[in-house]
Amino acid sequence: MKSIPFLTMTFYIKLILISLLCFSFIVGFSQETSNKGNQVFTAAQLEHDFNILCSELVNIHPDVYAYISEDSLNAIKINIQKKFKDGLTLEAFHVLVRQYIRNIHCGHTVARPSEDWYALQKNDSKLLTFNVFYVNDKVYVKEYLGVDSALAKGVEILSINQITTSKIVADMKAIQERDGFSESYDNRKVERYFSTYFLFLYGRKDHYTVLYQHNGNKDSVIIEGGKFKKQKAKTSTIDTSKFSLGPKSSFAELKYFSNLNNTALLDINSFDSKGYNKFYKSVFKELKAKSVNNLIIDLRDNGGGYFPHGNNLLRYLMPQQFNFTFSRDKGKVKKQAYLAMDFFSKMTKSLFNLIPDKDKNDPRRNYVLSYKPRKKNHFDGQLYVFINGNSFSLSSYTAAQLSNGSNAIFIGEETGGGKSGSNALLLYNLTLPETKIRINLPYYHLDHGIKNPLDNRGLMPDYKLEYSIEDLMQGRDIDLEQVEKLIKKNE
Repeated sequence: MKSIPFLTMTFYIKLILISLLCFSFIVGFSQETSNKGNQVFTAAQLEHDFNILCSELVNIHPDVYAYISEDSLNAIKINIQKKFKDGLTLEAFHVLVRQYIRNIHCGHTVARPSEDWYALQKNDSKLLTFNVFYVNDKVYVKEYLGVDSALAKGVEILSINQITTSKIVADMKAIQERDGFSESYDNRKVERYFSTYFLFLYGRKDHYTVLYQHNGNKDSVIIEGGKFKKQKAKTSTIDTSKFSLGPKSSFAELKYFSNLNNTALLDINSFDSKGYNKFYKSVFKELKAKSVNNLIIDLRDNGGGYFPHGNNLLRYLMPQQFNFTFSRDKGKVKKQAYLAMDFFSKMTKSLFNLIPDKDKNDPRRNYVLSYKPRKKNHFDGQLYVFINGNSFSLSSYTAAQLSNGSNAIFIGEETGGGKSGSNALLLYNLTLPETKIRINLPYYHLDHGIKNPLDNRGLMPDYKLEYSIEDLMQGRDIDLEQVEKLIKKNE
């Protein structure tokens, strides 16, 4: 038997040692990355962050006690602090922060985990691999995105990892911010963020056991977290048998009905900050030229945007002058290392301060911007407006103005944004120093000028419609079907 030369043996020993060191480094780095995304914080660290959150919420938010008394909010704070005793993970603390914020009933006050947490999810996703419909308190698969074919579209989800869907939905609603007591906003956000909120609440899992039901038969399947199949880019299509296309932009498009005379639909996906002046000039010029007398404004799933955009649209639709009114306390916000506002917002805030205070006897600073209707190409026909729970922020403001001063008929479901107003316009970004959880804090309160709001809810439609799971599976647009009936009836 030949002996191994000493130098060769030394080389192999070094190689083994280096390999072990590299392996240890990789494992250590992986653990460090994982811990960095969801590390455990001490009670002292949690107290520090939570006290900052509670303090800055009162200092910055324009209407923190609109829906809850100071004593009640303090009692909730004390109960939450009792849970810090043994320390908490980032995820557990984030859930408590969201539960606390829920109590002020402001849809623009939003908490998110740290950037490190999101980096962990991006590098190693453990999300549920399906989207859902949420209908009549039941959860159905809308689209399965896994690499296999484990779940069919339309099956009802009964439980995930032995947690019932009723419990899951209740937990999700408990961390969902909202304006006032809007029910539709809760429902639409549960539907939209089901996978993300499940991760927020119950943590990362390699596998999920899903109990489901289809045609009365129950079955279960184990799906792998975060394993997504490649998605084809979705392209926007128009049903040419039903519509012809007018002016189009990145945020909206105008369509003409083939089966209805002098009728158009303006579908606005967002109130973007660019290109809206030119777009609306072409839209309303064309509507005038074509003698359109029935105009449908589709604000469904429009989450808001740039306030001059919405007000510019309203100038073509409102029959009289309208006001954009907002306010806040006169005290200044103290500079803190953990508070930030982007440059554009700072400049806008400075410009707002040039507006004269409309009521100097009020302890709050009041701002009013007045808008007159456009004379050229103003629309004077019948308006119809589609709304739903995802009609939020500036979208909800636009709908409220139309409900208050035009002939608009509303179809769909309650808006997600409050009918009477919201807290919005400009935001401070609060980053808690210990956990790095981030919270958006609105700076102004926007008053919609509604004299008798209904129970601090969203704007209610004139024709309230509810989709069944069969409607959604078939891709029916029952809002569109309803407006067609109304227009044909009035012809």
